[in-house]
Amino acid sequence: MITVAMVAISCLGTTQAMLLWRKTKNKLHLLQVPVNVTGALAFGFLYIALDESFSVLVGTRFYLLLALVFPPLLLWAEEFTRRMERIASTGGFELGLPVPSESYQFLGAMGQIIQELAKPIVAVQGPTKINQAITELAKTEEVFDYMEEHPDGRFQVDPGIIPIFRPTDSIRNSFVKLADFLVQESALMAGRLPKEDLEGLLKERIGRIVDQHSEMLIRLGLLDRLARGMFSTKVSSGLTDFDLASQGGYPKSSAILLCGPPSDERNLLLDSFIGTGLARGDACVYVTSAQPPENTKRQFGNLSKNLTIVDCYTNRIREVPTITTEGNVITTPVEISVVSVAISRAVNREPDRAKRAVLDILPTYLVFQKMEKLYLDLMEIIDDLRKAGYTAIFSLNPYYIKDEGAVSTLEELFDGVIHVERTVDASGVTDEITIRVEKMARQALPRTTFKIRKPGQVEWQRPQQPTGNLGYAREAAAVEA
Repeated sequence: MITVAMVAISCLGTTQAMLLWRKTKNKLHLLQVPVNVTGALAFGFLYIALDESFSVLVGTRFYLLLALVFPPLLLWAEEFTRRMERIASTGGFELGLPVPSESYQFLGAMGQIIQELAKPIVAVQGPTKINQAITELAKTEEVFDYMEEHPDGRFQVDPGIIPIFRPTDSIRNSFVKLADFLVQESALMAGRLPKEDLEGLLKERIGRIVDQHSEMLIRLGLLDRLARGMFSTKVSSGLTDFDLASQGGYPKSSAILLCGPPSDERNLLLDSFIGTGLARGDACVYVTSAQPPENTKRQFGNLSKNLTIVDCYTNRIREVPTITTEGNVITTPVEISVVSVAISRAVNREPDRAKRAVLDILPTYLVFQKMEKLYLDLMEIIDDLRKAGYTAIFSLNPYYIKDEGAVSTLEELFDGVIHVERTVDASGVTDEITIRVEKMARQALPRTTFKIRKPGQVEWQRPQQPTGNLGYAREAAAVEA
């Protein structure tokens, strides 16, 4: 009699295990392993239960527990599947368990953004042109074979890819291209509508979605890249930890004063900012009196061919009578008003490109120029960069300046002031950098002092670049006045 009861309970547990496995076998989540293991154990215990020498007490307790636990697990698995499919199609999810992975959140967020961008286009032109763009992307990224724009404006994702979807760098770039394409189509459809008005309309449609997923987009380096950056007021620093702490990076078209002694930490912030811009195809200008142009080129490897370098260093070695241009290097006399002219020649005024500049010249001119003249010339340089749409970082070693009033006077010119310090412990330099933000374009940050990790490899140093020319540390020959 007891054996019959055990067999009945075993059959119930095994049936529930099989039912759960059938419902979840294609779903990649935490239930997959325990379901398979428990199912195998159920078959094993069913076989042993037919042997009267098996401990009745242990077998009965196990299958009683199995019978009680499996129905909630089954409901949990169904809820998981329902939530993941909804996340993939709408990007929205309520708090609670199971927490969706970043892959699901990314797919859902991009699906929402593309859907909202596409709706007006589909309403006027239909989905054909958009689906042609998706088909073109599918030639290099197979996952786009499982996506299409529906005639009613829905961006459809085949649930078959949900369990295996992983957003690689190339997939993320493809989604960015699709978003850029939709913005371009919106601009063509809007006709003569001013760019500012078009951006306002698109932000009104997409802003809430971007805000909802801003932290994830920052982690993936996408916040300032979607739709050519029109959904963000920030420019990425190239360092994820810094971007997360500053809610996206540096304010667009701002002038930032970066204060700190010459160090790998300070150079990392400067070089990551420019290197990331070069890797993304932004217009980038590097103005330096601290090192020769050859050293600057070596820092960025093959990417340096798209970098405009304003060379204020050569005049410290030999006389440079006038501004000269050779390739992508503009060499200028040391006079700050002439440097201002050279920078005006260097800035790229194309309206649709993100623009970045680093100016590592202040220590030189604080030594040789009177503060009154330097202040006026810097004001002109900063104004020129702002008008051209550049986000610019000026580097300064405040420890060279004994007059604290001079530093305070300079800080008035800038939208943001950031201090960077070396973080050391008893064993030496750690892998952290301490950042203190005095101001950031009148924006209130959650924290004004925070630590960021030094990355082993920053975004622009990925394998597509020759390894021989990498590294964010300055060359030994680089000097600072």
